[in-house]
Amino acid sequence: MVAVFKTNVHEGGSDNVLQLLRVHFPDSHITIDLEDCDRVLRIAPCHHPEDLVQQLLATQGYHCETLL
Repeated sequence: MVAVFKTNVHEGGSDNVLQLLRVHFPDSHITIDLEDCDRVLRIAPCHHPEDLVQQLLATQGYHCETLL
């Protein structure tokens, strides 16, 4: 399953966010498309609750919401 989120992550913070998520989801491929207006975060595969991803980003001061 691929989880897709709209975020407000900016270029200066993307490395920290990616590092944090990779610690929690070491077997997943994680990207943030900073060129997209929605700053799309993709996690594949994602076998964790989406609210966990939202909580982890919140610890870094970012907001994210699930895209369908």
